[in-house]
Amino acid sequence: MNNILEISHVTKSFDGVTALSDLSLTLESGRSMGIVGPNGSGRSTLLKLIIATMERDSGQIKISGDLITSINKPKVSQVGSLIETPDLFPYMTGIDHLRLYSNSNEKIGRIVSELQLANFIEKPVSTYAFAMKQKLGLAQALVNDAPLILLDEPTIGLTGADIKNLHQVIQRKMAQGTSFVINGQTMAEIMPLTDNLTYLESGKIVDKHMSKRHPTVILETSDDVLARSVLEQNGAPLIEAMQLTIRSTDEFSLTKSVELLSQVGVNIYRLEARH
Repeated sequence: MNNILEISHVTKSFDGVTALSDLSLTLESGRSMGIVGPNGSGRSTLLKLIIATMERDSGQIKISGDLITSINKPKVSQVGSLIETPDLFPYMTGIDHLRLYSNSNEKIGRIVSELQLANFIEKPVSTYAFAMKQKLGLAQALVNDAPLILLDEPTIGLTGADIKNLHQVIQRKMAQGTSFVINGQTMAEIMPLTDNLTYLESGKIVDKHMSKRHPTVILETSDDVLARSVLEQNGAPLIEAMQLTIRSTDEFSLTKSVELLSQVGVNIYRLEARH
């Protein structure tokens, strides 16, 4: 497979404070990458450097082999993105916003249906609640069928059903060759969307692709009794322990566990990986 994204020895500082330090990552076409880390770890900064809304101090970023710079910024046909809060205009309707990114009624209609925007897409954005704005921002990032999509904490404000819909959209687009970089503060945010994880702390990679090594994970949920029952009924590889503990496998990923709990309304408050 070809790499759609190549990040090589990228460093970025703000007023003498290093946000990213000698960071190198690659992403293959048709694959996804979850980047997990606390606030201040450099997650959002990295996405902004990829689309060149800010300049890096050193290193290189290439998209489909093209060197990205402040002069050679990626086009919306190359990269779709939702970084921090959606860029919206209060007196425009949602459908007007999507038409800024795509002139295809077919693509617009499909993303409106998939993300369940029909009830409000014709209304002015000034009437939208937070979750509506978040879903419209996701639609803007996804509607143009760009080969690379960057999503910064995309699940904020979304319900379990919304997250499931988003996962289905991501899976369909990946099957068509689209690649995703998805940011979040915790595993619980990212696991429903991708199990290919890279961990950032203070601008450095501290762990990469941990989920592929099948960690043991301790879960704290809104209803541990119900969570344990649901997971047991679905054949999850639970470990006998006081706390709800699961060992992921090729046959039963952490993503599947999170999806099952979301379906029954169980919220995950904490996911702690143990090796």
